[in-house]
Amino acid sequence: MRGEFVGVLLMLAAALGAAGLWHVVARVLAPRPREGASPQVSASDPAPDDAGVRRPGDSVENVPAKSLSVSMFVVLLQLTFLLLVPWAVTARELAQPGVIGVALFLVPVAIGCVHAQRKGSFRW
Repeated sequence: MRGEFVGVLLMLAAALGAAGLWHVVARVLAPRPREGASPQVSASDPAPDDAGVRRPGDSVENVPAKSLSVSMFVVLLQLTFLLLVPWAVTARELAQPGVIGVALFLVPVAIGCVHAQRKGSFRW
């Protein structure tokens, strides 16, 4: 019983080790302010964005809803194909019930693709 979980524990240890390594690398390579330099930030300066860059003026940009819907659609398609991988691996063992299951899974995806095409989500 214990031998079954050795691989899982090794993968967990490798993931935690990689995360710790990246944390240390980020700390070492992060830019630091020069000694004796005072930060030149006034109350009128905008707050830094996610990258830590202060941008003058109004840096908020409106993103068109079409690009958001396309990006969500792409994510859903990627998840769909990710969920198809187990079916593809075990297709011979599943036989006809497996094919029916895949068809029932893909019908709503195909309907969604047709709907997105008709709405013009793919036109740039």
